[in-house]
Amino acid sequence: LHLERQRFFNTIFIAVKKLQNNIGINLHRSLLNPSDYSELTAGSDTRFLAFISEAKHTGLISEYKTRYHLLPKLLDEYDFDSIRLENLIAVYANEARPITIVKDTLIEAYRESETITPLELAAWHFEDDCRLLNWEYQAYHKSEHEDINSHETASADATPFFLEPERPNGIGVLLVHGLLASPAEIRDYGAYCSSQGYTVLGVRLKGHGTSPYALQDMAWEDWYHSVLRGFNILKAHCRRIIVTGFSTGGALALKLASEHYPEIIGVNAVSVPIKFINPAFMLVPLLHGTNVLVDWLSSFEGVKPFIENTSEHPQVNYRHVPVKSLYELRLLIGMMDMFLPKCHVPVLVLQGNEDPVVSYKSAQDLMNKLTCKKELRLIPSKRHGILMENIAGTWATIDQFMTSCVDETNEIVKGLSD
Repeated sequence: LHLERQRFFNTIFIAVKKLQNNIGINLHRSLLNPSDYSELTAGSDTRFLAFISEAKHTGLISEYKTRYHLLPKLLDEYDFDSIRLENLIAVYANEARPITIVKDTLIEAYRESETITPLELAAWHFEDDCRLLNWEYQAYHKSEHEDINSHETASADATPFFLEPERPNGIGVLLVHGLLASPAEIRDYGAYCSSQGYTVLGVRLKGHGTSPYALQDMAWEDWYHSVLRGFNILKAHCRRIIVTGFSTGGALALKLASEHYPEIIGVNAVSVPIKFINPAFMLVPLLHGTNVLVDWLSSFEGVKPFIENTSEHPQVNYRHVPVKSLYELRLLIGMMDMFLPKCHVPVLVLQGNEDPVVSYKSAQDLMNKLTCKKELRLIPSKRHGILMENIAGTWATIDQFMTSCVDETNEIVKGLSD
Protein backbone atom coordinates (compact mmCIF):
# COMPACT_ATOMS: atom_id res chain seq x y z
CA LEU A 1 0.00 0.00 0.00
CA HIS A 2 1.32 3.44 -0.84
CA LEU A 3 0.34 7.10 -0.47
CA GLU A 4 1.29 10.07 -2.62
CA ARG A 5 3.40 12.28 -0.37
CA GLN A 6 1.73 15.58 -1.30
CA ARG A 7 -1.75 14.12 -0.95
CA PHE A 8 -0.78 12.75 2.46
CA PHE A 9 0.43 16.19 3.61
CA ASN A 10 -2.73 17.83 2.28
CA THR A 11 -4.89 15.24 4.04
CA ILE A 12 -3.33 15.98 7.43
CA PHE A 13 -3.67 19.74 6.91
CA ILE A 14 -7.33 19.48 5.79
CA ALA A 15 -8.12 17.27 8.78
CA VAL A 16 -6.56 19.79 11.18
CA LYS A 17 -8.60 22.64 9.71
CA LYS A 18 -11.83 20.62 9.89
CA LEU A 19 -11.21 19.50 13.47
CA GLN A 20 -10.60 23.09 14.56
CA ASN A 21 -14.25 23.83 13.80
CA ASN A 22 -15.54 20.89 15.84
CA ILE A 23 -16.55 22.11 19.29
CA GLY A 24 -17.07 18.57 20.54
CA ILE A 25 -13.37 17.78 21.02
CA ASN A 26 -10.40 19.43 22.71
CA LEU A 27 -7.37 19.72 20.47
CA HIS A 28 -3.73 19.85 21.52
CA ARG A 29 -2.33 23.39 21.30
CA SER A 30 -0.09 22.33 18.40
CA LEU A 31 -3.26 21.84 16.33
CA LEU A 32 -4.50 25.33 17.19
CA ASN A 33 -1.32 27.35 16.71
CA PRO A 34 -0.64 27.78 12.95
CA SER A 35 3.09 28.03 13.63
CA ASP A 36 2.98 24.34 14.55
CA TYR A 37 1.14 22.95 11.51
CA SER A 38 0.86 25.52 8.71
CA GLU A 39 3.88 24.13 6.81
CA LEU A 40 2.30 20.71 6.37
CA THR A 41 1.15 21.33 2.79
CA ALA A 42 4.60 22.61 1.83
CA GLY A 43 6.15 19.41 3.17
CA SER A 44 8.50 21.42 5.38
CA ASP A 45 6.96 21.01 8.83
CA THR A 46 10.02 20.07 10.88
CA ARG A 47 8.14 18.28 13.67
CA PHE A 48 6.07 16.19 11.30
CA LEU A 49 9.08 15.35 9.15
CA ALA A 50 10.93 14.25 12.28
CA PHE A 51 8.08 11.84 12.99
CA ILE A 52 8.21 10.54 9.40
CA SER A 53 11.97 10.11 9.72
CA GLU A 54 11.51 8.02 12.87
CA ALA A 55 8.84 5.91 11.13
CA LYS A 56 11.25 5.23 8.27
CA HIS A 57 14.10 4.49 10.69
CA THR A 58 12.03 1.87 12.52
CA GLY A 59 10.92 0.20 9.28
CA LEU A 60 7.25 1.21 9.40
CA ILE A 61 7.28 3.10 6.10
CA SER A 62 9.65 3.71 3.22
CA GLU A 63 9.87 6.54 0.73
CA TYR A 64 10.36 6.28 -3.02
CA LYS A 65 10.24 9.30 -5.29
CA THR A 66 6.90 11.01 -4.49
CA ARG A 67 5.36 8.18 -2.45
CA TYR A 68 5.32 6.79 1.05
CA HIS A 69 5.03 2.97 1.15
CA LEU A 70 3.40 1.35 4.20
CA LEU A 71 5.44 -1.69 5.28
CA PRO A 72 4.20 -4.97 6.83
CA LYS A 73 5.75 -4.11 10.20
CA LEU A 74 2.90 -1.63 10.72
CA LEU A 75 0.55 -4.57 11.38
CA ASP A 76 2.85 -6.58 13.66
CA GLU A 77 1.75 -7.26 17.25
CA TYR A 78 3.81 -5.85 20.14
CA ASP A 79 3.57 -6.01 23.91
CA PHE A 80 3.05 -2.93 26.05
CA ASP A 81 6.75 -2.44 26.78
CA SER A 82 8.03 -2.63 23.20
CA ILE A 83 5.31 -0.99 21.10
CA ARG A 84 6.49 2.55 21.83
CA LEU A 85 9.94 1.65 20.56
CA GLU A 86 8.86 -0.43 17.58
CA ASN A 87 5.62 1.15 16.32
CA LEU A 88 4.93 4.77 17.27
CA ILE A 89 2.28 4.99 14.56
CA ALA A 90 0.26 2.25 16.26
CA VAL A 91 0.61 4.04 19.62
CA TYR A 92 -0.91 7.25 18.28
CA ALA A 93 -3.55 5.32 16.33
CA ASN A 94 -4.63 3.48 19.48
CA GLU A 95 -4.88 6.75 21.41
CA ALA A 96 -7.06 8.35 18.72
CA ARG A 97 -9.21 5.28 17.95
CA PRO A 98 -11.87 5.95 20.66
CA ILE A 99 -12.49 9.42 19.20
CA THR A 100 -14.50 8.43 16.15
CA ILE A 101 -14.74 12.00 14.85
CA VAL A 102 -10.97 11.97 14.27
CA LYS A 103 -11.14 8.83 12.14
CA ASP A 104 -14.19 10.09 10.23
CA THR A 105 -12.54 13.47 9.63
CA LEU A 106 -9.35 11.87 8.32
CA ILE A 107 -11.33 9.70 5.90
CA GLU A 108 -13.26 12.75 4.70
CA ALA A 109 -10.04 14.79 4.43
CA TYR A 110 -8.38 12.06 2.37
CA ARG A 111 -11.27 12.11 -0.10
CA GLU A 112 -11.19 15.90 -0.35
CA SER A 113 -7.42 15.97 -0.80
CA GLU A 114 -7.81 14.49 -4.27
CA THR A 115 -9.87 17.41 -5.57
CA ILE A 116 -8.93 20.36 -3.35
CA THR A 117 -7.83 23.40 -5.35
CA PRO A 118 -4.95 25.82 -4.72
CA LEU A 119 -7.56 28.53 -4.07
CA GLU A 120 -9.17 26.48 -1.31
CA LEU A 121 -5.80 25.79 0.30
CA ALA A 122 -4.87 29.47 -0.01
CA ALA A 123 -8.09 30.47 1.79
CA TRP A 124 -7.21 28.20 4.69
CA HIS A 125 -3.65 29.52 4.83
CA PHE A 126 -4.95 33.08 4.94
CA GLU A 127 -7.31 32.08 7.75
CA ASP A 128 -4.27 30.71 9.57
CA ASP A 129 -2.46 34.03 9.21
CA CYS A 130 -5.43 35.74 10.88
CA ARG A 131 -5.55 33.01 13.53
CA LEU A 132 -1.83 33.48 14.19
CA LEU A 133 -2.41 37.15 15.04
CA ASN A 134 -4.91 36.20 17.75
CA TRP A 135 -2.70 33.39 19.03
CA GLU A 136 0.29 35.72 19.25
CA TYR A 137 -1.75 38.41 21.00
CA GLN A 138 -2.91 35.98 23.69
CA ALA A 139 0.61 34.63 24.18
CA TYR A 140 2.16 38.06 24.76
CA HIS A 141 -0.56 39.82 26.74
CA LYS A 142 0.18 38.41 30.16
CA SER A 143 1.16 40.03 33.43
CA GLU A 144 4.89 39.59 32.82
CA HIS A 145 4.61 41.74 29.69
CA GLU A 146 2.61 44.60 31.20
CA ASP A 147 5.68 46.75 31.92
CA ILE A 148 5.88 47.43 28.17
CA ASN A 149 2.38 46.60 26.90
CA SER A 150 0.72 49.07 29.28
CA HIS A 151 2.54 51.96 27.59
CA GLU A 152 1.79 50.95 24.01
CA THR A 153 -0.46 53.22 21.93
CA ALA A 154 -1.00 51.16 18.76
CA SER A 155 -4.74 50.53 18.38
CA ALA A 156 -5.23 50.19 14.61
CA ASP A 157 -6.47 46.88 13.18
CA ALA A 158 -3.39 44.69 12.66
CA THR A 159 -5.20 41.90 10.79
CA PRO A 160 -3.72 40.87 7.43
CA PHE A 161 -6.08 41.68 4.57
CA PHE A 162 -7.05 40.23 1.22
CA LEU A 163 -8.94 42.41 -1.27
CA GLU A 164 -10.54 41.20 -4.48
CA PRO A 165 -11.50 43.98 -6.95
CA GLU A 166 -14.84 44.17 -8.72
CA ARG A 167 -13.06 44.01 -12.08
CA PRO A 168 -9.79 42.08 -11.65
CA ASN A 169 -6.98 42.88 -14.07
CA GLY A 170 -5.23 39.57 -13.35
CA ILE A 171 -2.33 41.16 -11.48
CA GLY A 172 -1.66 40.63 -7.77
CA VAL A 173 -0.14 43.23 -5.46
CA LEU A 174 1.65 41.99 -2.34
CA LEU A 175 2.05 44.70 0.32
CA VAL A 176 4.65 44.50 3.09
CA HIS A 177 4.65 46.93 6.01
CA GLY A 178 7.63 48.25 7.92
CA LEU A 179 9.33 47.45 11.21
CA LEU A 180 7.22 48.18 14.33
CA ALA A 181 4.06 48.67 12.24
CA SER A 182 1.30 46.33 11.04
CA PRO A 183 -0.95 45.86 7.99
CA ALA A 184 -2.81 48.98 9.17
CA GLU A 185 0.12 50.96 7.72
CA ILE A 186 -0.68 49.77 4.18
CA ARG A 187 -4.44 49.17 4.40
CA ASP A 188 -5.53 52.43 2.74
CA TYR A 189 -3.04 51.98 -0.07
CA GLY A 190 -4.23 48.40 -0.47
CA ALA A 191 -7.82 49.60 -0.90
CA TYR A 192 -6.59 52.08 -3.52
CA CYS A 193 -4.80 49.32 -5.45
CA SER A 194 -7.91 47.16 -5.32
CA SER A 195 -9.96 50.03 -6.78
CA GLN A 196 -7.48 50.01 -9.68
CA GLY A 197 -8.26 46.36 -10.44
CA TYR A 198 -5.40 44.69 -8.58
CA THR A 199 -5.93 41.69 -6.30
CA VAL A 200 -4.26 42.74 -3.05
CA LEU A 201 -2.79 40.90 -0.08
CA GLY A 202 -1.39 42.81 2.90
CA VAL A 203 0.81 40.57 5.01
CA ARG A 204 1.52 40.84 8.73
CA LEU A 205 5.14 40.28 9.66
CA LYS A 206 5.40 37.95 12.66
CA GLY A 207 5.80 39.79 15.95
CA HIS A 208 3.94 42.89 14.74
CA GLY A 209 0.60 44.29 15.79
CA THR A 210 0.54 42.42 19.11
CA SER A 211 3.32 43.27 21.57
CA PRO A 212 6.94 44.46 21.45
CA TYR A 213 7.72 41.32 23.44
CA ALA A 214 6.47 39.23 20.52
CA LEU A 215 8.71 41.18 18.14
CA GLN A 216 11.64 40.66 20.48
CA ASP A 217 11.35 36.90 19.96
CA MET A 218 11.46 37.08 16.15
CA ALA A 219 14.39 36.95 13.75
CA TRP A 220 14.42 38.58 10.32
CA GLU A 221 13.92 35.12 8.83
CA ASP A 222 10.55 35.00 10.62
CA TRP A 223 9.55 38.27 8.94
CA TYR A 224 10.64 36.94 5.57
CA HIS A 225 8.70 33.74 6.12
CA SER A 226 5.56 35.86 6.63
CA VAL A 227 6.20 37.54 3.27
CA LEU A 228 6.79 34.20 1.56
CA ARG A 229 3.52 32.82 2.95
CA GLY A 230 1.64 35.84 1.66
CA PHE A 231 3.26 35.44 -1.74
CA ASN A 232 2.21 31.80 -1.95
CA ILE A 233 -1.37 32.66 -0.97
CA LEU A 234 -1.60 35.44 -3.56
CA LYS A 235 0.05 33.22 -6.20
CA ALA A 236 -2.99 30.94 -6.04
CA HIS A 237 -5.07 33.88 -7.33
CA CYS A 238 -2.68 35.61 -9.74
CA ARG A 239 0.10 34.34 -11.98
CA ARG A 240 1.84 37.72 -12.03
CA ILE A 241 2.58 39.75 -8.91
CA ILE A 242 4.01 43.16 -8.08
CA VAL A 243 5.48 43.58 -4.59
CA THR A 244 5.43 46.87 -2.71
CA GLY A 245 7.39 47.06 0.53
CA PHE A 246 7.81 49.99 2.87
CA SER A 247 11.02 50.51 4.87
CA THR A 248 12.04 47.09 6.26
CA GLY A 249 9.23 45.66 4.12
CA GLY A 250 11.07 47.03 1.07
CA ALA A 251 14.19 45.03 1.89
CA LEU A 252 12.07 41.91 2.36
CA ALA A 253 10.28 42.58 -0.95
CA LEU A 254 13.59 42.75 -2.78
CA LYS A 255 14.74 39.46 -1.26
CA LEU A 256 11.47 37.85 -2.35
CA ALA A 257 11.91 39.16 -5.89
CA SER A 258 15.46 37.81 -6.03
CA GLU A 259 14.09 34.30 -5.46
CA HIS A 260 10.80 34.29 -7.36
CA TYR A 261 11.26 35.41 -10.94
CA PRO A 262 9.29 35.39 -13.26
CA GLU A 263 6.14 35.28 -11.07
CA ILE A 264 7.13 38.68 -9.68
CA ILE A 265 7.16 41.29 -12.43
CA GLY A 266 8.11 44.39 -10.44
CA VAL A 267 9.06 45.76 -7.02
CA ASN A 268 8.31 49.10 -5.38
CA ALA A 269 11.00 49.57 -2.74
CA VAL A 270 9.92 52.50 -0.57
CA SER A 271 12.25 54.10 1.99
CA VAL A 272 14.48 51.03 2.31
CA PRO A 273 16.67 51.46 5.42
CA ILE A 274 20.30 50.99 4.46
CA LYS A 275 21.69 54.19 5.98
CA PHE A 276 20.09 56.00 8.91
CA ILE A 277 19.84 59.61 10.02
CA ASN A 278 20.50 58.69 13.65
CA PRO A 279 24.16 57.59 13.99
CA ALA A 280 23.30 55.76 17.23
CA PHE A 281 21.99 52.93 15.10
CA MET A 282 25.60 51.92 14.52
CA LEU A 283 25.82 51.04 18.23
CA VAL A 284 22.99 48.51 18.07
CA PRO A 285 25.24 45.41 17.63
CA LEU A 286 27.24 46.47 20.70
CA LEU A 287 24.12 47.04 22.81
CA HIS A 288 22.56 43.78 21.61
CA GLY A 289 25.75 41.89 22.42
CA THR A 290 25.77 43.39 25.91
CA ASN A 291 22.12 42.41 26.40
CA VAL A 292 22.86 38.84 25.36
CA LEU A 293 25.85 38.64 27.71
CA VAL A 294 23.93 40.04 30.68
CA ASP A 295 20.99 37.76 29.95
CA TRP A 296 23.38 34.79 29.87
CA LEU A 297 25.13 35.72 33.13
CA SER A 298 22.06 36.64 35.15
CA SER A 299 18.28 36.38 35.37
CA PHE A 300 17.87 39.91 34.02
CA GLU A 301 16.76 40.49 30.47
CA GLY A 302 19.71 42.55 29.36
CA VAL A 303 20.71 46.07 30.35
CA LYS A 304 18.38 47.78 27.86
CA PRO A 305 16.14 45.35 25.95
CA PHE A 306 13.83 48.10 24.60
CA ILE A 307 14.32 51.61 23.31
CA GLU A 308 11.49 54.14 23.31
CA ASN A 309 10.26 55.08 19.84
CA THR A 310 8.66 58.35 18.82
CA SER A 311 6.47 57.46 15.87
CA GLU A 312 4.74 59.51 13.18
CA HIS A 313 1.81 57.09 13.54
CA PRO A 314 1.49 56.08 17.22
CA GLN A 315 -1.83 54.33 16.51
CA VAL A 316 0.01 51.93 14.18
CA ASN A 317 3.58 51.60 15.45
CA TYR A 318 5.00 50.16 18.64
CA ARG A 319 6.15 52.72 21.14
CA HIS A 320 9.02 50.48 22.25
CA VAL A 321 11.63 49.01 19.92
CA PRO A 322 13.32 45.74 20.91
CA VAL A 323 17.07 46.18 20.57
CA LYS A 324 17.19 42.64 19.21
CA SER A 325 14.86 43.64 16.36
CA LEU A 326 17.16 46.48 15.35
CA TYR A 327 19.99 43.99 15.38
CA GLU A 328 17.95 41.64 13.16
CA LEU A 329 17.36 44.55 10.79
CA ARG A 330 21.10 45.11 10.64
CA LEU A 331 21.54 41.44 9.72
CA LEU A 332 18.94 41.75 6.96
CA ILE A 333 20.64 44.86 5.58
CA GLY A 334 23.93 42.98 5.65
CA MET A 335 22.37 40.22 3.51
CA MET A 336 21.37 42.66 0.77
CA ASP A 337 24.76 42.53 -0.94
CA MET A 338 24.09 38.84 -1.54
CA PHE A 339 20.53 38.94 -2.86
CA LEU A 340 20.25 42.29 -4.66
CA PRO A 341 22.38 41.14 -7.65
CA LYS A 342 19.97 38.22 -8.05
CA CYS A 343 17.00 40.53 -8.51
CA HIS A 344 16.12 40.49 -12.22
CA VAL A 345 12.79 42.34 -12.20
CA PRO A 346 12.25 46.09 -12.65
CA VAL A 347 12.56 48.03 -9.38
CA LEU A 348 11.21 51.47 -8.49
CA VAL A 349 13.14 53.01 -5.60
CA LEU A 350 11.26 55.73 -3.75
CA GLN A 351 12.76 57.84 -0.99
CA GLY A 352 11.79 61.01 0.85
CA ASN A 353 14.46 63.64 0.25
CA GLU A 354 14.34 64.82 3.88
CA ASP A 355 13.25 61.58 5.54
CA PRO A 356 13.94 61.99 9.30
CA VAL A 357 14.62 58.24 9.76
CA VAL A 358 16.22 56.84 6.59
CA SER A 359 18.91 58.83 4.82
CA TYR A 360 18.37 59.58 1.13
CA LYS A 361 21.81 58.04 0.67
CA SER A 362 20.04 54.71 1.20
CA ALA A 363 18.33 55.11 -2.15
CA GLN A 364 21.62 55.94 -3.86
CA ASP A 365 23.27 52.92 -2.26
CA LEU A 366 20.36 50.70 -3.33
CA MET A 367 20.57 51.94 -6.91
CA ASN A 368 24.29 51.17 -6.98
CA LYS A 369 23.77 47.63 -5.73
CA LEU A 370 20.90 46.73 -8.07
CA THR A 371 21.92 45.36 -11.46
CA CYS A 372 18.40 45.07 -12.91
CA LYS A 373 16.25 47.66 -14.64
CA LYS A 374 15.75 50.35 -12.01
CA GLU A 375 14.38 53.82 -11.46
CA LEU A 376 14.82 56.29 -8.61
CA ARG A 377 12.19 58.81 -7.52
CA LEU A 378 12.94 61.24 -4.71
CA ILE A 379 9.76 62.41 -2.99
CA PRO A 380 9.78 65.92 -1.48
CA SER A 381 8.99 65.06 2.13
CA LYS A 382 10.14 65.66 5.67
CA ARG A 383 8.16 62.62 6.79
CA HIS A 384 9.14 58.95 6.78
CA GLY A 385 5.70 57.58 5.98
CA ILE A 386 5.46 58.65 2.35
CA LEU A 387 3.52 55.54 1.34
CA MET A 388 0.95 55.55 4.13
CA GLU A 389 0.31 59.29 3.76
CA ASN A 390 0.56 59.37 -0.05
CA ILE A 391 2.89 62.34 0.21
CA ALA A 392 3.50 64.31 -3.00
CA GLY A 393 1.57 61.82 -5.10
CA THR A 394 3.56 58.73 -4.09
CA TRP A 395 0.68 56.45 -5.09
CA ALA A 396 0.42 57.99 -8.56
CA THR A 397 4.17 57.58 -9.04
CA ILE A 398 3.85 53.89 -8.20
CA ASP A 399 0.83 53.63 -10.54
CA GLN A 400 2.93 54.67 -13.51
CA PHE A 401 5.65 52.17 -12.67
CA MET A 402 3.21 49.28 -12.17
CA THR A 403 1.52 50.04 -15.48
CA SER A 404 4.89 49.91 -17.22
CA CYS A 405 5.65 46.54 -15.55
CA VAL A 406 2.34 45.10 -16.72
CA ASP A 407 2.77 46.45 -20.25
CA GLU A 408 6.32 45.11 -20.50
CA THR A 409 5.23 41.67 -19.27
CA ASN A 410 2.33 41.59 -21.73
CA GLU A 411 4.71 42.38 -24.59
CA ILE A 412 7.03 39.56 -23.52
CA VAL A 413 4.14 37.10 -23.29
CA LYS A 414 2.83 38.22 -26.70
CA GLY A 415 6.27 37.83 -28.24
CA LEU A 416 6.58 34.29 -26.93
CA SER A 417 3.18 33.32 -28.30
CA ASP A 418 3.76 34.79 -31.79
